[in-house]
Amino acid sequence: MMAPESAGGFVHHMEKVEGHKIRERNESFKDFFSQATLFYNSQSKVEQKHILEAFHFELGKVMDKSIRQRMVYMIANVDKNLANEVAKGIGVEPPTDEAKIKEVAKDNMPRQQGKKSVETSPALSMENTNKNSIKGRKVAILIDKGFDYEAVMTVKQQLMEGNASAEIVSKFHGMITGSNGEQLETDKNHVSATSVVYDAIFIPGGAKSVDKMKKQGDVLHYINEAYKHCKPMAFFGEAINLLNETALKNIQLKQRNGVSVTMGVVTAENNENLEEFADSFIKCIAMHRFWEREENNEMIPA
Repeated sequence: MMAPESAGGFVHHMEKVEGHKIRERNESFKDFFSQATLFYNSQSKVEQKHILEAFHFELGKVMDKSIRQRMVYMIANVDKNLANEVAKGIGVEPPTDEAKIKEVAKDNMPRQQGKKSVETSPALSMENTNKNSIKGRKVAILIDKGFDYEAVMTVKQQLMEGNASAEIVSKFHGMITGSNGEQLETDKNHVSATSVVYDAIFIPGGAKSVDKMKKQGDVLHYINEAYKHCKPMAFFGEAINLLNETALKNIQLKQRNGVSVTMGVVTAENNENLEEFADSFIKCIAMHRFWEREENNEMIPA
C-alpha cells in the first residue's frame, strides 16, 4: 500500500519533456575485460587451475583451429599467463603478437584512468567460504536394506542442527528397513541424484546394506567421483569395506581414538565413536573441499 500525499508519499505529476529518445548502453558497457581480470586475479591457485581446465574442455571441442587461436588472443587481454597455458592444452600457438592481442579487443573501451577500482576481491573466491558453518550444505546419505539406523539418525540430526540438509539416496525409491527393523523413506534414487549435486556423502554401516552396495556401480561411482571432486566423505562401520571396491583402496587411514580423518575422508568402526565420528564429519563439511587430493587423483575413473 502506497503512502498518501498527506503522509509524505510520492506524488506523480505531469511535466513536459523534450529531447531525443534513443536505446543505447552506457559507454562503460564496452569495457569487456576489466571485470574478467578482476575475477581471475581474485581466485585461489586451485580455482585458477579449474578455470584453465574449463578452457581446455570447452575450447578443445572447437574444430576450427583459427577460432581456438583467436580465443587465446582474446584471453590474453585478461591474463597472458592464462592464455599461454590455454594454448598448450588446445594445440595452438601462445599469444606472442601484441598487435593481434590488441586487434581482437579493438572494440573494447579500456578502464578509465582515475576511476575507482580494485585489483582483487575476496568475495569472488570460493576459498573464502565460511569455514565455521555448514549452513546450506547438502549431504547425500547412501543406504540399502539392512542399514545402520542409529548411525543415520545421529549424523542426520547433527546436520539439521547445523542448518544443512540431508537426503536419503538408494537404488530404489521407497521405504527401506534398517538392521533394527526401523524404516526410512528415500528422498532420491540413484538415477535421479548424482554426486555432483551434493557437497558431501555419508555411507553408514550395516552388513547387508554394504554387501548390496558393493555390487552397485552407481554407489562405487558416487565414491570415486566425490573423492575426485575433493568433497568430504564419511564411512561408518562395515561401510569402510566399500573403500576396497573403489579407487580409494590404497588410502592410508590415520586412526585416532577410534575415528580417522584423512584428507576429508572420515571413518569409524563402531558405535562407541559415533558422536565423535559425526562431529568430525561436520567439521570436514565446514571446510568445504580438500584440494590436496588433486595431486594424486588423475587415475580415479570419474
